[in-house]
Amino acid sequence: MRWAVKEIDLTIQEGESYGIVGRNGAGKSTLLKLIGGITAPSTGKIIRPESIASLIELGAGFHSDVSGMENMRFNASLLGMSKADFTRLREEIIAFAGLEEVIYKPLRTYSSGMIMRLGFSIAAHVETDVVLLDEVLAVGDSFFQQKCSERIVQMQGKGRTIVVVSHQAELVRKLCGKSVWIENGMVRMDGNTMEVLKAYLGLNTSENKEVVAWQCLENSTGFTRAYWDIFPIQTFQKATLILHVWSDKVQELDLGVNINDSEGRCLLHMSNRFLHQPLIAQTGDNKVEFVFDPHLAPGRYSVSLFLRTDHAIRDWRQNCIPMEIQGPMQGGYENPKELQGPILSEFSIINSA
Repeated sequence: MRWAVKEIDLTIQEGESYGIVGRNGAGKSTLLKLIGGITAPSTGKIIRPESIASLIELGAGFHSDVSGMENMRFNASLLGMSKADFTRLREEIIAFAGLEEVIYKPLRTYSSGMIMRLGFSIAAHVETDVVLLDEVLAVGDSFFQQKCSERIVQMQGKGRTIVVVSHQAELVRKLCGKSVWIENGMVRMDGNTMEVLKAYLGLNTSENKEVVAWQCLENSTGFTRAYWDIFPIQTFQKATLILHVWSDKVQELDLGVNINDSEGRCLLHMSNRFLHQPLIAQTGDNKVEFVFDPHLAPGRYSVSLFLRTDHAIRDWRQNCIPMEIQGPMQGGYENPKELQGPILSEFSIINSA
């Protein structure tokens, strides 16, 4: 028998923001469900307050044949919101989700992104002592994700205990003072978030592969290969990252590429959404090229990939392929060690004296 999580001993202090990181299948979401009481442990015990809001399965209990308003009323009650609080917060919840014009229409007329926005908005307005977040910033478009981030910061300001599961290292770093790295269902490391992320991201990066390949079943959608046209990349040279995506049907893709530094900070974020450029995948293998000028100083970086279809995450590869920038230096730079910061810019100076 394979344990989803095993021999985990953690203490999360009241009012603390705590991160959980690890690869897909490591046991992160299972641990969050155990903390929230959604799943009961086979052995051991969990001591927790009664008042917990779980932003794990957004929209649990939603019914497609009734209106958004009725679904909102039922879901809020399911999460423990009183009738008085619902009446007081109803309009605020609707406005936060941006669904004023459709709230009385049947849920079956909503897109999946609208449903997820409604689910997050309800859960985010339930007043509890502990908030559990599982990849909630993968919800909706960039504007709504920013609203979600701001809402989480507001929760912190109220002294609420927050536990975050996320593949976004920068989000975990921003929100959490302490974190735990889960691997194969067990604790690999816990403690200061910066130290945990440094160790996790260092191991998770492919150090010696210029071409990375993954398996993707024919009835699913996801990345199958990623590689550079030229490796390593020269300074002040355009880079081309080539991605292969397997699609189970004809559909529109939302592809994203993050370039991260050695500590997991995102230096560059690219997506076809930013160009208002639809990417229509055909059934089977699809090849997509990201061409860009990184303007990065010499050094080693890593690439994270994510793939959404119909506002839902289908694949996420954290620090899956290395990126290396090498000289020769241009623009007058002679000693790369003198550079401060990762950005390498071409510039000029005009003396008008």
